[in-house]
Amino acid sequence: MQAIGGGSGAPARKGKRVRPVSDEASWLGKGWAKFLKKTGKLPDYPPLQKRARLSRNDKACLSSRQLEVRTSLNKDENKLRKDGPDCSDSSGRRYAVPFKYLFVGEAENALKFMAFWEKDTAGCGEPYFSVARVLLLLKKQASGSKLSSDEQQELLENFAAPNPLVWKLIAKQTFIPHACDKYGCVSSGGSYEAHNVVEEALEAFKSVPGAIAWVKKTVERGGSETKEEEEEAGEEEEESSGEE
Repeated sequence: MQAIGGGSGAPARKGKRVRPVSDEASWLGKGWAKFLKKTGKLPDYPPLQKRARLSRNDKACLSSRQLEVRTSLNKDENKLRKDGPDCSDSSGRRYAVPFKYLFVGEAENALKFMAFWEKDTAGCGEPYFSVARVLLLLKKQASGSKLSSDEQQELLENFAAPNPLVWKLIAKQTFIPHACDKYGCVSSGGSYEAHNVVEEALEAFKSVPGAIAWVKKTVERGGSETKEEEEEAGEEEEESSGEE
């Protein structure tokens, strides 16, 4: 990826981002420009990095839909770069961005994006970020990596965080389009907000092998681990105790 404001050096590889350089302020909105002036540096926040053009080989690795979402992601990042480091995101772009990162295969950027808002402006992405964290872990699991006991716990905790209707809708792969625009999301955690969360998340869930199936099974179990998972977790604890 290319640093905002240009700069020399070897081009970054696909999916990688490089640190901003000294003349990045010209690319920033007033909010981020003030932040830079005050702190002297910018956070490791994906929208503050300019994307390089994809090569033909890179494009060949992505579906037409992923390329379309990547273009949409560029626009979202430009808008968020102008918004500044606060919750002033009236368009709701921030809520959709982690799912777009995951859909186009940029899990690391999804993680960095959510980490910034958790650290600097708590609550700016819930319940969307809880759902995205579940998908991050399911994506890791789908890649063949076994989740640790801590990650299993994190998975279930984030599953329990949003309105249970979110998971029921994902399991059924259905939602009311633009529910909050049509009916108004009066309070956090309401049913219309649940439909809105699923509208942003469902495509990304469909793109991860086994994610929908896991949601269905976990909804049926009431959000708890299976007997096999509990036994595995117990065995891991016994092994770690024996080592001590």
